[in-house]
Amino acid sequence: MKYKYLYQDRQNRNCEGWIKAKNRENAYTLLRKQGIKPYRIIGDDPVNWLPWAIGGVVAALLAAVVALGILMARKGVETAAMPRHQLAAPIDFAALPTALDKYLAWFAQPGRWVERPEADEEEMELFARDLETEIAVAGEQAELVRILKGMRAEMAAALKEGKTVKEYCDFLEERQEQEETLRLKAQASVDKAPESYRELVWRGVNVKLKEMGIKELDKPQGLEQNGNF
Repeated sequence: MKYKYLYQDRQNRNCEGWIKAKNRENAYTLLRKQGIKPYRIIGDDPVNWLPWAIGGVVAALLAAVVALGILMARKGVETAAMPRHQLAAPIDFAALPTALDKYLAWFAQPGRWVERPEADEEEMELFARDLETEIAVAGEQAELVRILKGMRAEMAAALKEGKTVKEYCDFLEERQEQEETLRLKAQASVDKAPESYRELVWRGVNVKLKEMGIKELDKPQGLEQNGNF
């Protein structure tokens, strides 16, 4: 199969290209090996969309929620830790108090494309020391800081279980990539759905993405024109 892919280069310019692959997931894997991170892959997989779209995607998303442990108990206290989720405002990395918090902030929003921040193992080992530095929940980035508090607690628990700082940092990248892949699969299910079912599939996967804190999919073209809204 031949697929068209859309991506942004290092200058944040929108680009496109074509690739031959067995299916969408294979196309994504091949592009990742080439250093390309597409935000959309266009083309039909050579399989029946319906069982996978309604069953497989939802099952995969639900399994990921459990396996990755990405949902945390929400507390009513304004300064309490929060689960990772999408932020409306851009992150001000320079204003964050420690090197650890600057690093964790790259992974604060589930499923966002990120280039792993540069940090060697020696620098990562210093992150454990930064855990002892408390961060105040205040200012314009208070919401982000609450997310970072949750990630700090997650990291502290991992270190207590015997994992190294590098192993935890590797986990952050792996989790982010898995979330990215899930969002791509969700987009693929919507793209492949016949027009009469597209709204149903789109709404269904967006419910699951929202539960996981992953950015929801944009409204498919044509739905509004066809009177579905």
